[in-house]
Amino acid sequence: MTPPHSHLYASAHHRPLTVAGTACKEFMAADPVGVVPRTLKVLFSYIQAASSQMYDISLKAQYVEIYNEQICDLLASDPLPSGKSGSSKLDIRESPSGDVYVEGASEFLVETQEDVVRVLDQGNSRRTTASHK
Repeated sequence: MTPPHSHLYASAHHRPLTVAGTACKEFMAADPVGVVPRTLKVLFSYIQAASSQMYDISLKAQYVEIYNEQICDLLASDPLPSGKSGSSKLDIRESPSGDVYVEGASEFLVETQEDVVRVLDQGNSRRTTASHK
């Protein structure tokens, strides 16, 4: 698998997102709150501007979780030992050009902010949750 040439990694460490919930409204707001929603707004505005200048741009999304020193693909369809969907046998690699990527992680083409929210919602439903001691 050839690693992508450029990366955008964003981390959402706040409450889980739901498509129908308040968090989705935050992603789609004219003046969004939070790093990830604001980054997506700027990113898609750049893509829209570049597309109008005849550039061909595609954006792919991955959603992985590192938990107990294992990397889990939250968008994979194969079952985890816990019975949830996902894949836990992934490795972080570095390409000869210096790009860092997660080998074997699922990628989905996203064309709109709504697509990103759907991917985040799917991944959030598979995140590991545990009580703190």
